[in-house]
Amino acid sequence: MFASEKNHKERIDVLFQDHLMLCKMDLEGRITEVNDRFCDVTQYQREELIGKHSRILQSGYHPRSFFKELWEKILSGQMWHGDIKNKKKFGSLYWARTTIIPVCNPQGVITHFIDIKIDITEEKEKEQKIQFDATILQEIVGLVKVGGWIYFPQSQELYWSRETYQLHEVPVDEKITIERALSFYTEESLPVIQSAIEKGIQDLHGWNLELPMRTDKGRFFWAHTIGKVEVRDSQVYRVFGTFQDISERKELDQKLFQKQKLESLGVLAGGIAHDFNNLLTGIIGNVELMREDLPAEHQVSSSLEMIEQASYRAAELCSQMLAYAGKGRFEKSSCSLNDLIQRTLSLVQHSLDKRINVHLDLDHSLPNVFVDSIQIQQIIMNLVINAGDAMEGKSGEISIQTRSVLGESMENDQEGVGHQPEGSYVHFKISDTGCGMSEETLKRIYEPFFSTKFTGRGLGLSAVLGIIKGHDGFLKVYSKPGEGTAFDVYLPSVKGESLATRNTRRFEPWMGEGTVLLVEDERFIREIASRRLKNLGFEVLEAEDGLAGWELYLRFKDQIRFVITDLTMPKMNGVEFLGKLREIDSTIPCIVMSAYSLEEIGKYSNLNSQVYYLKKPANGEQFSKCTRQCYEESLKKDN
Repeated sequence: MFASEKNHKERIDVLFQDHLMLCKMDLEGRITEVNDRFCDVTQYQREELIGKHSRILQSGYHPRSFFKELWEKILSGQMWHGDIKNKKKFGSLYWARTTIIPVCNPQGVITHFIDIKIDITEEKEKEQKIQFDATILQEIVGLVKVGGWIYFPQSQELYWSRETYQLHEVPVDEKITIERALSFYTEESLPVIQSAIEKGIQDLHGWNLELPMRTDKGRFFWAHTIGKVEVRDSQVYRVFGTFQDISERKELDQKLFQKQKLESLGVLAGGIAHDFNNLLTGIIGNVELMREDLPAEHQVSSSLEMIEQASYRAAELCSQMLAYAGKGRFEKSSCSLNDLIQRTLSLVQHSLDKRINVHLDLDHSLPNVFVDSIQIQQIIMNLVINAGDAMEGKSGEISIQTRSVLGESMENDQEGVGHQPEGSYVHFKISDTGCGMSEETLKRIYEPFFSTKFTGRGLGLSAVLGIIKGHDGFLKVYSKPGEGTAFDVYLPSVKGESLATRNTRRFEPWMGEGTVLLVEDERFIREIASRRLKNLGFEVLEAEDGLAGWELYLRFKDQIRFVITDLTMPKMNGVEFLGKLREIDSTIPCIVMSAYSLEEIGKYSNLNSQVYYLKKPANGEQFSKCTRQCYEESLKKDN
């Protein structure tokens, strides 16, 4: 029933108060009267509003359908109530809680509308801020994968947030019990969380744990769970906390740990290799000097040759250790793959289970490959060790086969990793009768840091693949669970004979003159180098460290033709010594003796000019060649 104008008169008088905005509109929506409060809020003068349509206040925030429904309702005689976002005279916006009342004459006909508003802008802004903060919090919670939970011990009720349901991969409509929640913990983590809950309730202490878990779908993940205990009326009211998936962080932590472990092992390997190289330099040098003093047919000559060959084998081991430490020198040369395989097996076979038989099927007419022998030996060692691990403590066989193949003759249905151009290749296959790998594992074997073993040894297959690609080769792998694994490696072949034995030809003799400053902390190395220099016609000034070398240089700098120095020395190392040397004479020729690579030495800017590199351990021919180059460079200064 329509209200009469008489019945509304007293009500309208009450509405005309300072805290209410009031507007009277005709049936078409034109404004016929407003109060002072209305003008204050809208910033319009009364005369600016009278006669204007109420749409003058619309902000554009609401769609047309909003106002269509509003007018349909009030024209039907019903009161409308709601919140409207309007616009003030100068463009700023405000919220108004609005009630529009149709007013009727005694005959029940609507004559006009009374629009009553309350400015709720401040209230709305607070609501929007709360809503915005809640939205941001919800997004952050979803982003960092944090869920919440509440447990009431008295009633045994447990509640999860939506994120916690998602983390466990459980439908959100499932009712969660404490028994169900505990079922997601693994066998080793379940006793830990049970003890934490019991102790927390008993001692009123919370917990902060990182535990392995499995979702409802069986996916493994790491969880960080925090629990707090709330006490009311001297008893535990509830236990609540957060739940976060930290699997990615755990994986990164593990990778960082592995990286740091490798770096530590690298430092250790580098230090051992450096000291061992110094010992080998003394052994090789003394053996060569003895052979020079003895006739070739002397009865100890064969023994000396065996000592020399063993020393060079040991030097190759040092090079591998330095390469592992990141300070090695990679050099490609024409090599026999069969020889590399046999030499590597002699090093690694002792680490294999005695129940594992190694079978060799080597093609002795195999052409050479142009490779870095140290890198290829590392690949062979890695694949053989992996094959041994695949036996899982049981007896089995590792087969190594070599053959020569043409690119165009390979099976087209085989899939490999790496470029496969036409041409001739040397192929070697390392296969085992071990446990094999699943298709899922095969898809991941080339990922960095991926391993099917708890702790890895040697290179990962990602590094193996990188080395093979670096040699323009490619790699194929075949494996099935229970049937073993086979790795096929293809390397471009080169024309030439098998790896030649070490050239024992005497270097063409030559003689120099002048004074050489020799700086070396190892006495036996210093004595060998001094003897060689004297045999070449030089006078030698010897220093046991960089500081002593610097003092000798200051005293005899006008007589010194060139300098030979070690890098790693006490008191003053070779880098510091040569740096001070360069400050006085920037062109004096220098020889740096080191087991480290030329690239590693090149990192020091003060070693880049007039510096010759002599790799330890150096034989007499290498020493003579390098010394001659440095001597001839010094002669240019005389001209």
